[in-house]
Amino acid sequence: AQQRTDERVARLERATAELAAAQQRTEEAIAQLSRATAELAAAQQRTDERVARLERATAELAAAQQRTDERVDQLSRSVDRLAQTMQQGMTKVWEAIGNLTQGVERLQEAVGGLANRFGFSLEEFVAALLPPYLEHHYGIAELTLERRYFDLGGGREEEVDLAGSGRRDGRSVTVLAECRTTVGGSEVRRLADKLEAVAATVTADEVIRIVVAMNVHPTAEKAGRETGVWVIPYSRVNRERV
Repeated sequence: AQQRTDERVARLERATAELAAAQQRTEEAIAQLSRATAELAAAQQRTDERVARLERATAELAAAQQRTDERVDQLSRSVDRLAQTMQQGMTKVWEAIGNLTQGVERLQEAVGGLANRFGFSLEEFVAALLPPYLEHHYGIAELTLERRYFDLGGGREEEVDLAGSGRRDGRSVTVLAECRTTVGGSEVRRLADKLEAVAATVTADEVIRIVVAMNVHPTAEKAGRETGVWVIPYSRVNRERV
């Protein structure tokens, strides 16, 4: 009987030891589960924080998009107003151009008429002012200018606005002068040929070809140097009349 009791006690002790070991394992599993639960909670917290940041970023992006849409709308309206203003402005510009064109045409008609009326008066002024100018600057004395016609031969005749004879250093000088309100290079070349043909009929020791103009284009001065024609602005002649 004692032996059976001892065996039962031994089995009870083993069962108690096994139960204690199982309890130990259970507690360790619970500890591991607690740690896993804490880690999961921390991970969930981080996830919640990231979701919150994402929501804020999304909200900010939506607000920025809203502001962009509003600016685009404002810009579109501004462009529409600008286009309308430009259209109105171009309409006014074309109207102004039309009015200016009409004004220029009227001015050209008026200037043309004035030039016709002024042409002979310009010749009179040059006839009076050019001789003292040439005497002062080029030593040509005893010069009197008037409109003259020259016989070129073969039934041809050429009219020169102003022509006259004078003397320089004891030699005879003939001056052939054309008067123009405006002169350019092509006109100077044409007049150079004309006056050259007239000069061929003159017996003076020296023939000077001159073009006097109210408005002298730079091309006229260049053409004068190339053809030997003196191109003189009227303002220069008139400035020394005193």
